[in-house]
Amino acid sequence: MEPTTVFLSDFPEPLINVLRATAHWAVSSQRVAYLVGGWLRDHLLGVKSWELDLVCLGDPADLGRALQSQLKGRLLLLHQEPAHYRFLGWIGAPKDAHVDLSEMVGSLTDDLARRDFTVNAMAVDIPLLVQKGVAPLFDPFGGIRDLGHRALRLTHQDVLLEDPIRNLRAFRFWATANLKPTGGTLEAIAKHSSLLSRTAPERVLFELSLIFQSETEIGLLMEMKRTGIFRAIVPELDALQEVPGIGYHHLNGLDHTLLAVAMVDLVRRGQTEDPDFNRLLLPCLPRFDEEGPGRRKWLWIVKMATLLHDVGKPATMTYDEQGRIHFYGHEKVGAQISQHICQRLRLSRKETDCLVRLVRHHMRPAQLAGRLPASRRALQRIWRELGEEDGLRLIVLSAADLMATRGPEMTQERRGRHYQILKALLEELAVLKELALRPRLITGYEVMERYGIRPGPLVGRALRLVEEAFLEGRIRDREEAFALLDQAMRQFGEPQEPDAL
Repeated sequence: MEPTTVFLSDFPEPLINVLRATAHWAVSSQRVAYLVGGWLRDHLLGVKSWELDLVCLGDPADLGRALQSQLKGRLLLLHQEPAHYRFLGWIGAPKDAHVDLSEMVGSLTDDLARRDFTVNAMAVDIPLLVQKGVAPLFDPFGGIRDLGHRALRLTHQDVLLEDPIRNLRAFRFWATANLKPTGGTLEAIAKHSSLLSRTAPERVLFELSLIFQSETEIGLLMEMKRTGIFRAIVPELDALQEVPGIGYHHLNGLDHTLLAVAMVDLVRRGQTEDPDFNRLLLPCLPRFDEEGPGRRKWLWIVKMATLLHDVGKPATMTYDEQGRIHFYGHEKVGAQISQHICQRLRLSRKETDCLVRLVRHHMRPAQLAGRLPASRRALQRIWRELGEEDGLRLIVLSAADLMATRGPEMTQERRGRHYQILKALLEELAVLKELALRPRLITGYEVMERYGIRPGPLVGRALRLVEEAFLEGRIRDREEAFALLDQAMRQFGEPQEPDAL
C-alpha cells in the first residue's frame, strides 16, 4: 500500500461540501486547517466513512460557526478543555455523518504525535486539496507503511497513559479492521491496561460493543485476557480461571468462556458440526445485525451474554463425595452478577434485560437434552417465556457453548442430543409462527361476555390457557375450548354462570 495522495473526488458530495466550506474559512481568515486521522485510514483500507476529523489553528468553534453559516446543521460542544466540537446534520448529510473539530496543538507533527496509533497520525492540507483537487498525505510516523502490513503501532508509549481507553481501542481496530497490534503495542497495553478501570463506563461500552459486534477470533480474545483488559473492565471473570477443565470441559472456566464467544461467529455462519441445525438456523440470523439501543447491534449482546454465561460458577462450585464437580444454580447467581455488571457498564435497560435473561436461561436447552424426548409443552414454554427474539439468541448462545465444550464426558452422543433439542426448538418456532396466523378459537370479548368479567389479567389468562391447550392437542374447537374454560374459570375466580352456547 503506497498511495501518497488524496483526491477531492474520493469524497462523497456531502463531505466535499464540508471541505470546501472549511477551505473558504481557512483562506478568508488566514488560518490553517487539516483533515486528519480516521477518514484517511478508512479510505486507504477501502472502507467507506462519513466521519471527518479536522484540526485548525485557534478556536475550533470559529470553524464550526462558519460551517453552520454555509451548510446549516448543528454544532455541539463535546469537551471544554481542550476544546472539541462536533458538527452534524448539515444539508445533504446522512444520519451517521459528523465532523469533529479540534484545535491544533503545536506544529502539525506535534499534533499528530499526540494521536494514538500511526495509522491515525496522517494529515492532508484542506485548502490545497480543494484548490488543486489533489493533495499529498503527510505521514511522519509511517502510517501508510503500517496499514500495508495491517499493523497497529503506537505513535509513542505515553499515549496509553494520556487516554487509557486506547488500551481497549487497540482491540477494536483489530476486530473491525484486522489491524493487529505490533511493535511492542501489546506489551505496553499489558503494562497500562489497569488504567481502564478509571475510564468513563460509557466510553468502555462504546469500544467493547464495537469489538463484540465484529469478528472476535479466539486469538484476539486471549490477548485481551493476557494483557489484563478483561480484568480491568469485567473483574468478575477472573475467578473463572479457578474453575477446572474436567468432566464436560477441556478448558478452565475463563478459557472455555472466551472460546464460546469466538464460536458465536461460527454459529452465525452456519459452521457447526450439525448441517440440519445450520439449515434451520440460518434463515433466522439476519435479525442479529439489527441495531438496538445506542445503535449497537444485538449481536454484541449475544456475545456479551456468552462472555458472562458462566460467571456464577466460581461462587457455586462444589464437589460431591465421589469428587465430581457441580455448579448448582450457577445460572441464577450468574444472572444476578450480570445485572450488576450491566449497570456498571451503563448498558440500556433493554440490553440489560435481554442479557440477564440469556444468562439465567442458558442451561435450558442442555437440561432438556438430558431428558429426551422433550415434550412439545416444554419446547413451547421456552418460546412463551423468552419470546422469539431472545429465544433465537439463546439458541445461538447454547450452540456456541456446546462447540466450546470438548471434555471427555461430552461424548458424541451427548452432543447429538443437544443439537436435537436446538433443532426441535427451531422446528417448534416455525409451527408456532404458522399457528399464530390462524384465527383464535375464542376472543377476549367472548370470554368477557360468557363469564361476565371485565377487561383485565383474567381474560389474558383464559386466552393463554386455551391457546396452550390447542397447541398441545388437548382441544380442537370452540366447544372444547369453552368446556375447558368452564371448568378452569371456577378455579381462576368467581365468574357468573356461563350462558348457553
